[in-house]
Amino acid sequence: MLKKLLPVLILTVFIFNIPVAFGSTFKDVPATHQNYQDIEFLSSNGIIKGYSDNSFKPNGTVTRAQVAIMMARALEFPTSKVTNPGYKDVPENHPAYKEISTATNLGLFTKKQYFKPNDPITRGEMAQILVNGFNLTASTITTPFSDVPSSYEYSKHISILYSLGITKGYENKTFKPKNSLTRAQFSAFLNRVMQSNNTTEMIDKNDTQSSVKPNNPNLKILNVETFKEDYLLIYFNEPNFSQYSIKIDGKTVNHVTHTELEPMTVHKVYLNQRFIGSHEIQINILESEKPNSSHNQKINFKKDSAKPVIEKMEFQENHHGTTYLRIYFDKDISIPETLQNLSFKFKKTDNIASNIRGNGLMDKSDIVPIGNMFSFVFGIGKNELPVEYSLIAEEDVLWTDLYGNKGPREIHIKFDAKSLTEFTYEVEEVY
Repeated sequence: MLKKLLPVLILTVFIFNIPVAFGSTFKDVPATHQNYQDIEFLSSNGIIKGYSDNSFKPNGTVTRAQVAIMMARALEFPTSKVTNPGYKDVPENHPAYKEISTATNLGLFTKKQYFKPNDPITRGEMAQILVNGFNLTASTITTPFSDVPSSYEYSKHISILYSLGITKGYENKTFKPKNSLTRAQFSAFLNRVMQSNNTTEMIDKNDTQSSVKPNNPNLKILNVETFKEDYLLIYFNEPNFSQYSIKIDGKTVNHVTHTELEPMTVHKVYLNQRFIGSHEIQINILESEKPNSSHNQKINFKKDSAKPVIEKMEFQENHHGTTYLRIYFDKDISIPETLQNLSFKFKKTDNIASNIRGNGLMDKSDIVPIGNMFSFVFGIGKNELPVEYSLIAEEDVLWTDLYGNKGPREIHIKFDAKSLTEFTYEVEEVY
C-alpha cells in the first residue's frame, strides 16, 4: 500500500464570519462558489430571490414548484389568467398555482393527476423543462449516455442539451436522469441555456437589443491554449462578450463559455467532446463582419492525468448545530459509481481527553460533491476539537476528477484547532 504524505499544510485560518465577497447577493454564495456567476446573473435579473435570511441555500434540493416559479420569471410567463390543469395537489390557493399551471399548459411539465410540487426535480425532467421552455433545437442530435436509452421519456431532451454543449454528463458516460438537482446546479443549467438562447436570438434575428452586444470590428483572437482534453483558453486583443463557433478538424464542436459579469480578455471554454493530441482548430467570431474574423491554429490537447489536489478545508455549522467539513480541490470532482459506503474514525488529541475515540459508517448519499468541493457531516462537535480524523472508502476510492483520475482510498487529517474558524491541519492520503 502506497502512502503519500503531503507537505504539511500549516494553514492558520482566522475567520470570524463566513467570507462573502463584496457585492455577493447571498450570504452563503461567496465569490469563490463554483456557481457564483450563475446565481448572481439570475438574481440580478429577478429570476431567483433566495430566502428571508439573505441566504440562497445552494446545496438544497430544488423542488418542482421552485423550478416552475423560476421558469415563469425567466420566460416572463403571463400569469394573470391561467387555465387550471387539474392537479389534485395544486389548489388555486397554492403559492405557485399560476406558475405551475402556466408551465404545464405550455408543455414544460408532463400533465398527470398529481404535480407533487414539493418533490425534487430530476435531471431528466430538467432537460424537458429547459428544452421545451426555450424551444431548443440542434441540427445534429447525439448522446453518449449509456443510461439514456432512446425509449426513455426524456431521451430527446437530454440529447439536445448534450448536442448544444449545455451538459456533458459524468465521466463514466452516464447522465443519471433520475438524480435530483441542487439549487446551485439548476441555476447553472438555467444560466447556460439563457446565455445560449441569447446568442441564437442575436444571430438569427439580428436583435441589437440583445444583452450580448456586437463586438468592435477590430476584435481579434491572439492565441488559443489548452491544458485539458476538453478545455480552451481563448485570448483576445480586448475585453468582450463575443460569441463564436468552434471547429476542430473541420467539424463543428459545441461548447459552453464560462460567463462573467464583466467582459473578459481571456475566455474559458468547455467543449462537449474530448480531444487528445494535435488538431486543427478554427474559431469564427460570429458578431464581427470583418473578413479576417476567423482564427486558425494547430493545438495540442494533453491528457489530464493529474490527481485532484486538496487546496483547503473549512468547517460550516448549520442552525441545528450540525458541523460539516468542506474539502476544496484544484479541479471539479465526482464520487465513483462503485463507492457505496464509507467509514470514519476519530480520536481526540488534547491532553484532557486523549483516550476518547469513535468510529462509524456513512452512506454515499451523505457526501455532497459540488464542482470542486466535497462536503459531508463531520460528526464531531465544535467542543470536541482538536481531533485526528480518518475517512475511508469501503469500495474503490473517495473521489475522482471528471477525467477519471482517482483520488485516495483513505485520508487522515490531524486538526490542531481552537475553534471551527481558527485551525491548522495536516493531511495524509493513502492510495
